[in-house]
Amino acid sequence: METAFNNNDAFAHSKNSSLPPGGGGLGWGGSCQHISQLQLHPPPDPLPSREGEKTFCECINSKPERRLRVWSVAEQGFLSLANFGLAIFLARELPKAAWGAFSLGYALMLFSQGFQRALVSIPIATMAHSDDVLSRSLRFWRRTQTKLTLVATGALVLVALAWRWIDGDASITEALIIAALLVPGHFFLEFWRRVVIQTRNMKAAAVISLLFLLSVVLLVSGLHFMEGGALAAAAGLSACALMAGAMTRARALSRIAPTNDNLDLGQEVYRFGRWAMLSHLAFSGYTTAIQVVLSLVSGPAAMGSFAAVRNLTQPVNTLIGAIDNMDKPRAARAFAAGGFPELFSSLWRTMATLSILGGGYLLLCSVGGGYLVDYLYHARYGHAWNEVWMWCLIAAAMMAAQPLESGLYVSQRTDALFMNRLVSAAVGLGTAVITIPGWGVSGALLGLACGWLVSAALAAGQLFLFSRQAAEPEVIEG
Repeated sequence: METAFNNNDAFAHSKNSSLPPGGGGLGWGGSCQHISQLQLHPPPDPLPSREGEKTFCECINSKPERRLRVWSVAEQGFLSLANFGLAIFLARELPKAAWGAFSLGYALMLFSQGFQRALVSIPIATMAHSDDVLSRSLRFWRRTQTKLTLVATGALVLVALAWRWIDGDASITEALIIAALLVPGHFFLEFWRRVVIQTRNMKAAAVISLLFLLSVVLLVSGLHFMEGGALAAAAGLSACALMAGAMTRARALSRIAPTNDNLDLGQEVYRFGRWAMLSHLAFSGYTTAIQVVLSLVSGPAAMGSFAAVRNLTQPVNTLIGAIDNMDKPRAARAFAAGGFPELFSSLWRTMATLSILGGGYLLLCSVGGGYLVDYLYHARYGHAWNEVWMWCLIAAAMMAAQPLESGLYVSQRTDALFMNRLVSAAVGLGTAVITIPGWGVSGALLGLACGWLVSAALAAGQLFLFSRQAAEPEVIEG
């Protein structure tokens, strides 16, 4: 089960996220001229050049930055361990159909949360770059967050009622209700977690994520003794998230409180969020949509098998989220300081880190993952070697695509990212629709792998093209 609290699709916190001179707009295809009048994006500090001063690479590898990365890894680890533990328990204890419904409901919650990230989480990271701007705009972000939560929850309930009336498929209706139960708690925690991360208080975020993990352990114990089902698990998980969100909110407001000077960023968020939402919808074409197709064509039990084996690669998702927590803002500072050459240098370091740490784990999974799946789930899903190998391929493609997509975010070419994801969705979803009727879970995984591989290849080509275009004026001037 994927974690809802990661940074895989977010332009994470950066104290200097502006572009170098002549670098384009605010991102998502919009102009940043009106933003600069509000001093939301101060000019980046120039690179130190005098002898004896620290270079850019030395600054980003300083002791405080390393400490932040450690806390970031810890925070992602605790959150992922909580979700991983709950997923293993539910996949073992629930009937296959009930586990499949819960997995689909969780995926639908993540789909809904994509709009929260497009309209709240990512804009906060790029617009509220300082404590002053964050404090002045906090009331606006809270209003936007509340509206999104109400709309997402209400929409899921209405779709569940309509589906029950039109089709009568109880498993799809149950998945929609599960998603509606999960949304309030996860939206609440994600919002205040982003605010805390924005203040660079990663230690507090890590401690609260540990408490969230402990609360999920208590939830698992309660579900075991009370023999609770998928709906009880969803309600309990949302309650755990609400509790952690309340603690995160208290910590955030102790560091930064809203002021009477209310900064309304509605127009900026509209310009920012258009491309973000379109990119999210396209991204969902080779993630959420494939799972929906699998559930409709092959049934909830097939979705349960899909999600059960996916748990094996959860540590890779944790690694990607933790590295992305710190390396995306680092890439933003590198791009602001030195353009595409510095950006590529930062992205290569990220890819090397992911390859060394994640590649070794995937190699072990490809050799022994089937035995582990058989042991974890008491032979309920067999060894599932085909699914294990496909998930390892998908995880490897994700490790390649994530830094490259971050490069498109950082270089402010989210219009290109949208086209990237649109093509990837067409390839991935098209492959899944063709292969799922005959191959079931393997067909869904093939579609997902194709989507991620195409996304990585396109992002690499786009970044190379943009770097060549940026270098042309310099060649002419020379």
